[in-house]
Amino acid sequence: MSLDLALEHQAQQARIAANAARDVVNSWRDTIDPDNIRESLRSFVDEAVDVVTAAQFVTAEGAESYLDRVLPGEPPARLNPRALAGVASDGRDLSTLLARPAITALGLIAKGASVERAMAAARVSLERIVRTQVADAGRAADLTGLTARPEAVGYTRVVNLPACADCIALAGQLLSWSEGFARHPQCDCAVMPLTADDPPPQSPRELFERMSPDEQARRFGAARAEAIREGADIGQVISTRRRMSVAGRRLDAAESTTNGENSDPRTEALVDGDRVRASRGGRTMPDQIIAESNGDREAAVRGLTGYGYVTPTEGEEVSTTDDRPDSSTSSVSEQSATEVNPRLLGGNIVVSDPDAPHAQILDTVVGIIADLHALPDPIPPIPLVNEDRPNRHGAYIRFEDGTPYQFRISANSPTPHLTTAHELGHVLDHLVLGTNPRLDASTTEVEGILREWRGTVMSTALYRLLDSLDPAERGAIIGQVVSLDGTSRMVRATSDEISYLLSPAELFARSYAQWVTLRSGDDTLIEELEYVQDLTIGREGEQVAGYAQIPQQWDDEDFEPLEGVFDRLFDRMGLLEFEL
Repeated sequence: MSLDLALEHQAQQARIAANAARDVVNSWRDTIDPDNIRESLRSFVDEAVDVVTAAQFVTAEGAESYLDRVLPGEPPARLNPRALAGVASDGRDLSTLLARPAITALGLIAKGASVERAMAAARVSLERIVRTQVADAGRAADLTGLTARPEAVGYTRVVNLPACADCIALAGQLLSWSEGFARHPQCDCAVMPLTADDPPPQSPRELFERMSPDEQARRFGAARAEAIREGADIGQVISTRRRMSVAGRRLDAAESTTNGENSDPRTEALVDGDRVRASRGGRTMPDQIIAESNGDREAAVRGLTGYGYVTPTEGEEVSTTDDRPDSSTSSVSEQSATEVNPRLLGGNIVVSDPDAPHAQILDTVVGIIADLHALPDPIPPIPLVNEDRPNRHGAYIRFEDGTPYQFRISANSPTPHLTTAHELGHVLDHLVLGTNPRLDASTTEVEGILREWRGTVMSTALYRLLDSLDPAERGAIIGQVVSLDGTSRMVRATSDEISYLLSPAELFARSYAQWVTLRSGDDTLIEELEYVQDLTIGREGEQVAGYAQIPQQWDDEDFEPLEGVFDRLFDRMGLLEFEL
């Protein structure tokens, strides 16, 4: 096995957890009213559940590609990443867990703490919860996936410095595939599968010696660090690990939850709704299923299959109840993960709540697009998240390495359907054009039509107008006469805004959305397009401080040549669903 691959995987999981924690904490700041915590909590929790569910899915989905790289060959069963998203790592409801910081804040205020101090403590608690839940989903995915791969006899802990003394002491141990992963809140250690011939790549002593004396003292304590430097065994020096626990195991009433917080019925009282009432009993998680197999790997895989955590590669239909205990008396919370977890919308957008307004908008637009063109397989699934950031209508977000992270849509946008088509244009541009080997057209053909698109878009009046703005003036807010239809207006723009609007990716997404609108003839899309056209060229729309907004969409006549280019593009790719 490659330690480099394991560390790369660990870094990716840590980035996903950190991004999710940042988004949720920012949502807390924007949504929670310090003077009215209870009443503002519901909308925060809904958004937080969406963000954490999306992050859990992304980190779990990355497990399969990681395992394929380190354990080549087709396994008898493959991971279902959706099954690990939308639930706390001990099987309880995410909404009550994410509402827990509100109890923290209210408790501190009741004891006389200032609102500022209480809210700060709540944010710390919230960040710990989110980081832990997302990291747990990634590790659960790794362990579930390697359980279904018989060549993996076990795994070892991958520790990336800086790390705590407990994690360093556990490095280098060869753990059985059936042994749970011990971790503490916010632990970012990862799983590295091992075959029978693989030695553990790290040791506690090696990690300790890579640390500076100051860091050693900070992590182990001065006396213990000195003892280790003099030759003491790290495992003996760090003999108790009270902070460490295994995620996914059933809890006794006195035990703490996966985030290190005690369960509190007051949280459920704060968070109303069917989601809480339906899941109070807790779902059986993969680690519990594996532990109850008592080392019988076939039994573990049967159990994981029965609960929907893995799917046989042979494609056989598998019961979701036969391999579960007491299936005849299961509550709603004991349904299989495939029955209650996020579904795929349009083949590749993962939706945690199909009834949410932003999900309904996506569903509508995906249906409109399906009548115009198909999408080739494989398209990696992308989690849908409600866009609640101020002044943002939508976004398609991916990591630096190109891995999709989130698809965000705001139902409160004045143009939510057009925005959705726009962001799907970004997805198409990033994941399909010129890169997918299953396209019917050759790469040369597609590149030729894309060159035609670039030339056509650069010849439009809209492009020439944006490009004509004086670069020397772009460092500040500027005014510029706009005349697209004979009507002159002033616009306000900055250098960054103009450069963004002129970027190839943004031009493609905007032109794709307009093509979908005009080719479909959908009344809602046309109404939203006309709203943007009127607003940006200053004919009828609102104006900001006496200026029209900077133009973003083409007039119908200006766009007409581009319409034909898109027709030919999808026709050459073999994806067009209508006759030219």
